[in-house]
Amino acid sequence: MRTTTKNLGSMSLLAPIRQQRFWFWVLASTAGFLQCWSYRYWIESDGVNYLDVACAYLRRDWSAAINSYWSPFYSWLLAAVFFVVRPTPNLESTVLHLVNFLLFIGALLCGEFFLRELIENRAQDSLPEWALWSIGYSLLLFVSLFMNSAYLDTPDLCTSAVVYLAGGLLIRIRSGRATTPAFVLFGAALGLAYFSKTVMFLVAFAFLAAVGIRRGTLVAAGCFAAVALPWILILSHSAGHMTYGDAGSANYIKYVSYSGAPVHPPRLIASSPEVREFATPIRATYPLWYASPYWIEGLHPRFDLKTQYTVLRNNFRYYLHLLGGQKEFIAGFVLILIGWPSLSGVRWHLLLPSLWGFFLYGLIHVEPRLVGVFFFILGMTLFLSLRARSHRLIILATLLIVLVTAFKVVKAGVLAPSHVKNAQWQTAVALKTMGLAPHSLVAVFGHGDEGDYWAHLGGFRVVADIETENLPSYWSAPTRDRAQIIKGLEKLNVRAVICTKHPAEDGWQFISGSPGYYVRFLSSTGSENTGAER
Repeated sequence: MRTTTKNLGSMSLLAPIRQQRFWFWVLASTAGFLQCWSYRYWIESDGVNYLDVACAYLRRDWSAAINSYWSPFYSWLLAAVFFVVRPTPNLESTVLHLVNFLLFIGALLCGEFFLRELIENRAQDSLPEWALWSIGYSLLLFVSLFMNSAYLDTPDLCTSAVVYLAGGLLIRIRSGRATTPAFVLFGAALGLAYFSKTVMFLVAFAFLAAVGIRRGTLVAAGCFAAVALPWILILSHSAGHMTYGDAGSANYIKYVSYSGAPVHPPRLIASSPEVREFATPIRATYPLWYASPYWIEGLHPRFDLKTQYTVLRNNFRYYLHLLGGQKEFIAGFVLILIGWPSLSGVRWHLLLPSLWGFFLYGLIHVEPRLVGVFFFILGMTLFLSLRARSHRLIILATLLIVLVTAFKVVKAGVLAPSHVKNAQWQTAVALKTMGLAPHSLVAVFGHGDEGDYWAHLGGFRVVADIETENLPSYWSAPTRDRAQIIKGLEKLNVRAVICTKHPAEDGWQFISGSPGYYVRFLSSTGSENTGAER
């Protein structure tokens, strides 16, 4: 008996669709939980700042909480959970990662909603339903675990969830099945996406353009404005200028090109080696990262064609590198394409927001976590445009994608690092035991990008530092120059210097339980008044 395309679509070649969904959720939830649990004590620099913002909300320090660089949505979630749970400091990072796990589940549910809308609106001669679900679940899991990464203490899972939701609603709207509530939810989702990531304010306009001229377009645009505009006004009032967020301009200055000179840069205690001081006016664990727009005020993004071309070229190459990490999906796509070498009915309205997102990030800076959501939408839109001709190739390609993805997930779970020691908490406790009081000012020698979570936990403020690359110059400097630097720190009321590398001089004590840190206590000669506070 011949097998028709219709019969093939209902066959249990991999598993019935309900069983596919069951095993997807078993594998995805287990892998996501293990990833979050393995990294439950791991907090990096972005996470420290989001935690600082959340704590500012909890203590109702509105001037510190309203931050034009760090998007608010993730900090709002953390603040709400901490208000209810009230975790002790040693459990704070664990609670954060449990929040991440819930966001991971939420992103998968929204991604599943996108897939359902996509598959229900496929063409009759497109890939069978079971194949699209298998490929879609695999790509969703890959992006959520290996690009967004559930353990990252960043808002990227928030962004993914609301973008998937907006994408699914866009499909429903374009199919003509949307009611007024769908347009309302679509606009609100775009507003939430903006709350989760500043760049999504610009991507939202691509989503609205993809809707086209419809009766509900103004409703969606109005809902987006109603959600986003109050926050824009609050940010603008706090920043002293009209802005929807300063992350874009700050990152353009950092990664591309700028002109001008900073109005109030970090002050130098010494220039060789460079020892920076930033005790006032920002109060945060590490003020330079917490309020980046303040320290670079006076610098302006400057368009330089040659520099911009170089950045775009390098980021395009990085996009190709990221594609190289998805070889199983590329191979599966090519296998199916061999059976009928053409794409039909490409849904450009779905590609528009993703391509716009790729372009915006490509102008400045690209990381896997930033663009994973766009890879998912782009990939599934292209798979939907394939046509079912060679059933054997469809089966082979789908099996390849599913098995390789499952292998990667299991391998990552087996090889996941086990952070069984809460080293950052132990560092904070050891410093307090050694006599460092909460709210003390500290300096860090050998400062890198790993963050200062120990300082956040201990309630200390990092107000001066020597960056890692400048630390050898400090050790090789004459004894008199090093003594002058220490004296300058003491005048700032710095109570201790933490060194992240093994010191090359006497007078330092190892911090028990730390990741190899040392401390030198100082005799403070400065005033307790550290200046104006923000």
